[in-house]
Amino acid sequence: MGFYSAFMVADKIEVFSKSSKTDGENPPFHWESDGSGTFSIRQLSPEDVNFGTKIVVHLKSECAEFSDENNVRDIIKKYSSFVGSNIKLNGAKANELRPVWLMDPKVNIRYELIETTDRGKLFSSAALIMYTRKLSMA
Repeated sequence: MGFYSAFMVADKIEVFSKSSKTDGENPPFHWESDGSGTFSIRQLSPEDVNFGTKIVVHLKSECAEFSDENNVRDIIKKYSSFVGSNIKLNGAKANELRPVWLMDPKVNIRYELIETTDRGKLFSSAALIMYTRKLSMA
């Protein structure tokens, strides 16, 4: 999955981004593209944008199913539950699980944690082995 794959369902994508640094050297920006290979970037006024990144996907008319909040939430849970950053959908956190490799290695994480989630299949055996080694070394 890459960012540009969103153009499979979008006519246009806009990205609004503002750094949390308030030093004045990191102004907010607006990026926009229709996926044709060109894009535009413009600086925004700091008052116009909240901290963080907001992505607006303008869906193609035949892809309206992806505007259904429940459908989008299910897709996020299925494919992005283990992303280390929070993903918000209409202001609410949409990725609920925390990646096991970001958890405190001193805490006893049992295999049941992975097994009891319907997303457990997303863990590769290599990731489990690496995390198990990290636990045993802690």
